[in-house]
Amino acid sequence: MIRTTRTIGAAVLLVALSSSVQALACECRPPSAPLEEAAQSDAVFLAKITEFKEIRPNNSFVRRLVRKWLFGAPHGGYEREELLVTFQLIQEYKGVDDNDSLVITALSSGACGYTDFKLNEDFVIYASRDNDGQLHTGLCSRTASASDASEDLSVLGEHFPIGREVPHN
Repeated sequence: MIRTTRTIGAAVLLVALSSSVQALACECRPPSAPLEEAAQSDAVFLAKITEFKEIRPNNSFVRRLVRKWLFGAPHGGYEREELLVTFQLIQEYKGVDDNDSLVITALSSGACGYTDFKLNEDFVIYASRDNDGQLHTGLCSRTASASDASEDLSVLGEHFPIGREVPHN
């Protein structure tokens, strides 16, 4: 009887753990073509990544205020783990404002964050804007290293010829 109870308990624990792991996984639809993804995005651009900042939530009121002061976090702080990615704009294809220099993504790929950014490398970024106007990207977008995005660069260059090219300093 005790052995049966332990076996059932272990089985219930395994089912609970496996369903928890599945709930944490990111599920993306198949990637859209570059123009379709651009149409669904608020901003599309080519940029050089210049800095990363990891933001981890903390319920401390003082820490949230400090983060708001340091990072300009909306509503006094961040509610989830995020990666703030600062960029230098190289080529705008759609929807980039003069004051845009930051894109946010979840800190882990399990939370659908785009985690392949590398410092001083160029990336094609497909982003959406939140209610505060901040740019966000993620694993399920076509965001990719420029070296892996030749189709995107070709198609975007053909269809968005009026985008501004930003001179390098």
